[in-house]
Amino acid sequence: MENNLMEQLDLLVNLIQTIISKQHFEISLVNKILKICLGIYMDMSSKMESQELTKDIEVFTELSKAIENEDYILIEDLLEYELLDIIKQWQVCMK
Repeated sequence: MENNLMEQLDLLVNLIQTIISKQHFEISLVNKILKICLGIYMDMSSKMESQELTKDIEVFTELSKAIENEDYILIEDLLEYELLDIIKQWQVCMK
């Protein structure tokens, strides 16, 4: 399962980096990324400290609101500066 999870994390990083580099995305794609991240978050939560968990939830909440409001600039910023960092932290936890 850990190899599968690492593959999912690598794919998410690549997908987000592609979205950022093209500066164009569909809200539905970001919504799917968020849902995948929430699923991984549930799997990873037992391996993380409560402070990290709280920060992750705050980012997920903010991203969810940005999706709802179709705030493309905020979504892009959250993907690039927050969500990528969270995924990279998950990758470190997995090693």
